[in-house]
Amino acid sequence: MKIWRLYCDANKYLGYWVDNESILEDIKNKLNTGEMISDWEAIQIEKGDENSEIIGDISQCWSYSGIIFVSEKVKTILENIYSDELQFLEVFDEEDNKLYIMNILKYVEGIDYEKSKLHIVGGKYIVGVDEYVFLDIVKQIPIFKLNLKGFRWNMAIFISDDFKKLLQDNKVTGVLFEELYEFN
Repeated sequence: MKIWRLYCDANKYLGYWVDNESILEDIKNKLNTGEMISDWEAIQIEKGDENSEIIGDISQCWSYSGIIFVSEKVKTILENIYSDELQFLEVFDEEDNKLYIMNILKYVEGIDYEKSKLHIVGGKYIVGVDEYVFLDIVKQIPIFKLNLKGFRWNMAIFISDDFKKLLQDNKVTGVLFEELYEFN
């Protein structure tokens, strides 16, 4: 079994902005809890990429890398299978196209701190991971973000082989995968 990092293909597909700073801060605070958001109201997002007009099924948020937008297609594929791991929060663009923020509900203390190569500043603050060694606990979780010694690190999305295969089998566009770790 492998663990993959999910990326948006920002070089080929259109990305979006959350233009209102106070709304963006509110979203970041809500998404960083790992909990369902019950008081959500759809917000408008802005097309934010001059390099491409191609809309993928998964799109980058240029305002904050911890947010990804997904199409109705992706929501339909994932929502019934992964209802314990994901929530979909409606947004719309300036042309009233409906998209969703994918709220990832699982944060896991899932790396081996002794064997992973950590990027540490100030002698104690983990700001990234240069080489991952995952703990067995993540084998049971199809999509997650990491807790790094209690800090919710929401800049990266990690997925299992099965999750990756589901996206590939359904020809989901706008997504890239990086293999990070293979369990023995």
